[in-house]
Amino acid sequence: MHKPKFIVFLAFLFFCPAIITAQEKKETEKAGPAKEDELARVSIIPFEDRTNSNNFQYMAESLTDAINSSMIKDFSYNRVDTADVKKSMYNMQQETLKNKVKIKPSQKPVKKNDAKQSETKKEKTEEQQQLDDDQLILVKKMAKDLKSDIVIYGNYLYDDKTNEIVFTVSLYLVLSDSVKELDETRNVVDNTIFKATQKVSKNLVTEIHNMIEEAERLANERAGKKETAEPKKDEKQTKVKEKVALTKKVAMATALDWSSKKFSIGLMPGFLINDISAKNCSVCETPLNLAARFWIIPNVYLGANLSAGWINAKTIPLISGAPEWTSFTGLAFAGYSIPAGRWLFSADIGGGYYLILDNAKNLMFNPIYGARLGVEVLLADFLSIGLSGNAHMYYDSPKPVYMYGLLFSINFVM
Repeated sequence: MHKPKFIVFLAFLFFCPAIITAQEKKETEKAGPAKEDELARVSIIPFEDRTNSNNFQYMAESLTDAINSSMIKDFSYNRVDTADVKKSMYNMQQETLKNKVKIKPSQKPVKKNDAKQSETKKEKTEEQQQLDDDQLILVKKMAKDLKSDIVIYGNYLYDDKTNEIVFTVSLYLVLSDSVKELDETRNVVDNTIFKATQKVSKNLVTEIHNMIEEAERLANERAGKKETAEPKKDEKQTKVKEKVALTKKVAMATALDWSSKKFSIGLMPGFLINDISAKNCSVCETPLNLAARFWIIPNVYLGANLSAGWINAKTIPLISGAPEWTSFTGLAFAGYSIPAGRWLFSADIGGGYYLILDNAKNLMFNPIYGARLGVEVLLADFLSIGLSGNAHMYYDSPKPVYMYGLLFSINFVM
């Protein structure tokens, strides 16, 4: 009697991901070059002069101009007008002074996602960290005011021990609320100081190219595509240099997502009932599951589930005269997942065996088959929670017993 319900559930479980995947593929094939509204909106803020000298004030504007010129040559993006940036900077500075907004050096306004740091880079002093934190507060306010996706900002100071100007460049990625800080650039204070701005802008452009490549890699992993082959040296020389689209997804590259996850293990408590339409279920099960998954290829995973539960039965022909049992289940399963940023939609099916021990110490050992449709969200890079709808078929005589229910999950992912 319950078999049609189970078959309909399985059909929905596995045709739904296929339909979604086909639609995604269709949309991807339609997509051509980046549209104007897909391009990142970038603000470049004048650099902060921390040299305590009037001799280097000109560098704030020079750095901004050099970065603008270098980026325009290499990238397509929506640039926020310099006049709008300066106006917003003045307004936000006045607001900050009015409200006297300060934070302690120990506070972390956003998560850091630093670029690879040089071994010679020194630790920041408490004063420098305070200045960085105050500057970041201003940057975040300006990003909101200017509706930016990426904000490029930085500072420079004088190192009297080495007679060098030390430049620090950072990118605030609004969509992932993170900061990427580049390696510091140093230049001796001599006749080469005028070339320092070119070095800074070149390093920044290189880092942005790396970020775009990383964003493309993550996008390809989500789509299950293989990386394109590296062009040969002679091909690189003859190819005309084209501008690279700096899109919004670059600003999301450091956000939490499932693209790099290969393994998960977690606990899944919940409940299962025998008859959904009954006011008082004929069989109620409260299982506690331990489930592990391993992605063998993008989107496809294998896993195992161990479960211990307590069954309260009113009318069921499993073991007559035994209304309460302890059950143990082991299943192996295969599934398909669709990542969407920090969200993961998945469906799987599997089989195994169950063991039931009743009050009279009687044992039953029979096959079990199960299907699941679930959704999960990453709370941190290593932690997710989820909710799933489950259907189990317990093999028994004279007919199978079908159970349906919901399970909550908390998972360690890596």
